Amino acid sequence: MINIPPEIWLDIASFIPNEVIYGQLLRVNRVFLHLGLNIQWGKVRIVWESRRPNSLRIPERLRDPFIAKRVERLDLVLNFNNENFKFQMPKQHDEQMAQRVAPNRLHQTIARAFKPFRSGRQLQGPSKWEPATTSSPFDDSLETIIDCIATLPHVAEFTVDTWIAMDKALPLPNKLDFLFATSWSCFSANLRFLSLEGELPVYQRMALLKPTFNSLKGLQISPSYSPAHLPDGQDGALLQLDDLLLDTLVPFINSVSPQLETLGLKLWGFYDVSDFFKQLSECPALNNLDIHLFGAPLRDPSGLRKFLFHASHTLHKLELYLSSIGDESSQSRQALSELILECASDRACFSRLRSLNIYPTRPIRIDALVASIKQSSRTLTELTISRYLCSPHETEMIVDALSECPDFSCLSLDIKTLNISLLDYLDMKLPGLQRLNIVYGLGRSKIDVFDNWLIRTPNVDLLQDLWGRCYSEWKLNDIAIYHAKQSRIDVQLMLAFVDSIPSIKSFFGEGNMMQPLVTGFRSNSNFFV
Repeated sequence: MINIPPEIWLDIASFIPNEVIYGQLLRVNRVFLHLGLNIQWGKVRIVWESRRPNSLRIPERLRDPFIAKRVERLDLVLNFNNENFKFQMPKQHDEQMAQRVAPNRLHQTIARAFKPFRSGRQLQGPSKWEPATTSSPFDDSLETIIDCIATLPHVAEFTVDTWIAMDKALPLPNKLDFLFATSWSCFSANLRFLSLEGELPVYQRMALLKPTFNSLKGLQISPSYSPAHLPDGQDGALLQLDDLLLDTLVPFINSVSPQLETLGLKLWGFYDVSDFFKQLSECPALNNLDIHLFGAPLRDPSGLRKFLFHASHTLHKLELYLSSIGDESSQSRQALSELILECASDRACFSRLRSLNIYPTRPIRIDALVASIKQSSRTLTELTISRYLCSPHETEMIVDALSECPDFSCLSLDIKTLNISLLDYLDMKLPGLQRLNIVYGLGRSKIDVFDNWLIRTPNVDLLQDLWGRCYSEWKLNDIAIYHAKQSRIDVQLMLAFVDSIPSIKSFFGEGNMMQPLVTGFRSNSNFFV
């Protein structure tokens, strides 16, 4: 065999799919052997649920240093469920679930007929915990996980996901401190990405150790809070959450903010996060920002506006999902628009933006969105507007702004009506568009019966107009078109697009056209992956 330096072998192997390396080339030479083992053991996921102690499965081969040194990503999922307590849903919830599960009206009629005989067994009032008999060996199982983590020195990506379903009187396991201490001592110096998901009290234990992450570039935080570890009463719970967020998470984020390039914040619940954003420090090197507020009130958006304004000068990718801003007044409904407009008023803001994903969930001023598109016209390649149905006039305004972006290639829109005029306009204004994803909510429809399914063809007019149409110059490669209230794919419509647009090679980001048509359902994966 020709003596080729390892660096060249590695460069060649980077163009070979992982399944080919691991399945066919593993025994070619030592280079492919090492590459195959890195593929197999590069990512390890450990899941443990305390109510099922035997659920813990740690591969025995991780005890071998030859294998352990290859682990670069570790996902740790911990579910603390106390066996002393059994959770039961209220009566109203059981009735709603019974109605969902009933396959037809006959089953629902039978369920209502026997309802008086079942009512005595159902729980009345709010959810509660009922004591059982035994306790769970939290610390023993955690010690096994700690021994495993101690053998993984090269972890660069670490995800911790916790869930707590225990009584207030039962403290968190003491071994949690040792678990985090062991993790930081083993790979904190090499850690580049950290994801913290789950219960806030767990993060408080972690932050008290004051870890140092000199190499950390990406941080994802998605905190939640279980009623099991919050004081009784809303006032006490709010004070507890205030301490956890402002005194624990904010100092931790600020300690690594100067070096962060990726930051994801997913906050949800009844707690007002206005002060949280006010106390966040600037991130001067931030490239990717993802902010999701799932119902979390933001009565004073000034802190978020200031944080986003400072970050917008360096951002390459921005994703905003704000499901609740302030109250329901018309003034607060414009908070997202004002936030974007203020950033767009500075020419340096959004000047490097390549991908913009916005989920308004409330009316947004299109002029604010158009201003941000124009600010990033030299670099913007992807735009997603979801959860808001754009009118035909608003759609044209967006497309006109995108026509000034020379490298723009991916568009995802929710619109009210899809017709042939819009397709003609897209072809004229965006000839270089490569991927198109459209969800539409209005249009004349008909209902057909096919293979015992009631199939709604949402847009008969578009289907008729596409026949005989040809967009021969359009460079569109991938397309995803579906009705907002229909999960099944309109096969006739998709095939009509193929006949009219010769460049289409893929549906719904799958890389091919056969799989979506065979399954009949659109993919649940993100279109822009």
